[in-house]
Amino acid sequence: ELGHAPGAQEGLAACDILFSESPSRFIAEVAPEHVPAFEDVMSAVAFTEIGQVTAGDAVLMKLGDRPVVSSDWRRLKEIWKKPLAL
Repeated sequence: ELGHAPGAQEGLAACDILFSESPSRFIAEVAPEHVPAFEDVMSAVAFTEIGQVTAGDAVLMKLGDRPVVSSDWRRLKEIWKKPLAL
């Protein structure tokens, strides 16, 4: 849910949220059993949960009720890698 990401509350468009180059942003994948420890370690900085990893092949990113990205992860990887192959 991109609406939880920094900047969404200020009305940033989905593409700005996804591709913003503002400093100090990163995504961390944390196993459910390690969430409390992660939150403890990160308590001094702003952070928010924007989604969950699932066992399926689909990537779904939404802004509110509106899907922004809905695709198979393999297709997204192919699109990402294509310009790098030149």
